[in-house]
Amino acid sequence: MLTSKAAKRYAKAFFSLAQDKGKLDEVRADFNALAELAAQSEELTTFLSSPLVAQDKRLELLKSLFEGKIGATAMSFVTFLNQKDRTPVLAEVCEYFEVFCNEAANVQLVTITSAQELSETQVKAIEVKLEAKLNKTIKASTELDASLLGGFKIAIGDQVIDHSITAQLNSLKQSIVNA
Repeated sequence: MLTSKAAKRYAKAFFSLAQDKGKLDEVRADFNALAELAAQSEELTTFLSSPLVAQDKRLELLKSLFEGKIGATAMSFVTFLNQKDRTPVLAEVCEYFEVFCNEAANVQLVTITSAQELSETQVKAIEVKLEAKLNKTIKASTELDASLLGGFKIAIGDQVIDHSITAQLNSLKQSIVNA
């Protein structure tokens, strides 16, 4: 869940910088790797968030972890965040950066939740309909939720389109109660 205004501002500024330098793809790959590492290592997140850890110790760890593994542009940004004592928002900056990259490329991420596994053909059909409706390239991920009974839900940002049997039954129940 993205909540930090500071992370959003840093990501937007760095997105603009990377775009101006023509290094958007390189930095995007680096930030995806950083976000993945942060998601996998709770100890790293705790270390970066601790006010008890001195800036120089954090920088030492960051350099040992990332130098040579990510590009110079991304590394200089990580160093900058450390200087500003903003390393606790590093993972969120990476997530916001991905959001800005998707917006610039006119890509919309959606999550399709269904009661049963959807076939590739079904997912593709949903993507095609959404692309026509939204005028964006759709990248769908799928999740399973047996409580839906049947049908599916589509999450597009903070909007949910609910075509599940559970929702239809609840709607029917409401109409009977209100009648």
